Amino acid sequence: MKANILNLVLQRIAQGYEEQFPHYEAMLKLALEQETELQKEELDIDLLVEIINKRQEIIDLIEEQSANMNQLKEEVCKTLGIERFVLSEIKEKVDSQGIQELDQVVGELSQLLQKIRALDQKNEEMLRQRINETKAKLTAVQNTKKANEAYMPKKTSSEGMFIDFSK
Repeated sequence: MKANILNLVLQRIAQGYEEQFPHYEAMLKLALEQETELQKEELDIDLLVEIINKRQEIIDLIEEQSANMNQLKEEVCKTLGIERFVLSEIKEKVDSQGIQELDQVVGELSQLLQKIRALDQKNEEMLRQRINETKAKLTAVQNTKKANEAYMPKKTSSEGMFIDFSK
């Protein structure tokens, strides 16, 4: 009986991860959009901010779904007498369809997360590079302005004023 319930709980956790899959795919799509935007000559900052905000909404949704699964994971840990929900430890104690489904889903999700992580690292590097380029341009403009001010002093008033303090 205990094994059947544990199997159902593991299947439910696997199903929960499967439900998150479209959200991770949407994150990958947004990361690709971000990459495309960062490769353009002229950045659309508003579009980048919009992409980042959409990703944050997805992350919040995933975290909400994960919180619901955490209770199930805790129950599995209590039942099996393990401290953390680690698939390799669970596999040592359980051999059921539920753990096989969970292992498969987690593997597929891990591959998708690796793609997202690699793309995010690439995007972060491109963004840092663009920021540094912008800083360099801004510094050049500021230096040019200072040089112009040094060689072309501000006009002084050509009208003279005399104040007579003797009165």
